[in-house]
Amino acid sequence: MEQDRFRRLSRELKQKLIEEIANKIEEKIREKIGSENISSLVIKVNIEGDFFPQIFAEVEVEVNPFLKKEVKKILEDALDEALEEGYILFKSLREKT
Repeated sequence: MEQDRFRRLSRELKQKLIEEIANKIEEKIREKIGSENISSLVIKVNIEGDFFPQIFAEVEVEVNPFLKKEVKKILEDALDEALEEGYILFKSLREKT
């Protein structure tokens, strides 16, 4: 198990994680804000590092200006939840490979 922490992260695993995390971020944002309130949504996810990967996520969203929700807080919560789920996925995928 100790050796697993020092195993190189494959390009395929990185790509799968990027896709899954981006999907989770979109899912969480649409769930919390509502698709009908979103006019534009751009999600960028990047993983840097092969042995100790760091995940970076950037979200640009345009929402209905009359939305009576605290959008910044919703985005922060959605990102936190998606990244947490992404980390859990990462651990399970790494154990399988």
